[in-house]
Amino acid sequence: MWNKFQESGGVLGWLKSLLVDPILNGVKGLLGIHSPSTVFAEIGGFLIAGLAQGISDTWHTITDFFSEKLGSLKQTLTDSWDNIKSTASAKWGEIKASLGAKWDEITAICKEAVKAMLGFQLGHIGVNCGNEAEAEQTAKTLCALFGLEYKAGNSSIFAGKAVECMKKPGRGANGHIAIATNSVDRAVYHLGRQGVEFDESSRVTDAKGKTKAIYLKQELSGFAIHLVQK
Repeated sequence: MWNKFQESGGVLGWLKSLLVDPILNGVKGLLGIHSPSTVFAEIGGFLIAGLAQGISDTWHTITDFFSEKLGSLKQTLTDSWDNIKSTASAKWGEIKASLGAKWDEITAICKEAVKAMLGFQLGHIGVNCGNEAEAEQTAKTLCALFGLEYKAGNSSIFAGKAVECMKKPGRGANGHIAIATNSVDRAVYHLGRQGVEFDESSRVTDAKGKTKAIYLKQELSGFAIHLVQK
């Protein structure tokens, strides 16, 4: 016995050889296990297969759950959006109805405000004369008849402030009509929004870059039209 004890390597070796190994060998013999690694490999395979089968069996339940919930969410959002559109449409209808009675009045007030801001008024009428002598004679006649001030310039002669007699034919077949405004630049923007086009080559600006005068491209009854700063 003592020799057996020493050969086994002490207490632990002795317990292993006399107690643990006989039990393990008996279990392996009972179960017919000759290679533990092979057996546990088979067990691992069974575990993986069982896990895959479990996931497969459960997957339809998971997808059905999310399909049902997403469908419910989509329907809820659709219903909510329809309600929002319906409510917004109803409220906009109420707003239009309440403003309808006042809309013409609001429009008229806005137009008056723009009219006051631009301050359009007749500046003068330019008459195309054949030459300087004709321009001088025309201006003097008007001044004599109506008591207007005679004022000669480089390219024209004014009879008062209303009539400009051109020393030679200028823009327009018959002459031009000058419309005075509080702001030429604002007038250009306002009329441009209505489709009016301007001759940019005729634009005259001051030292600060503000427009003092500009002609429209369109003529009316043989008269060119231009805006002038008051």
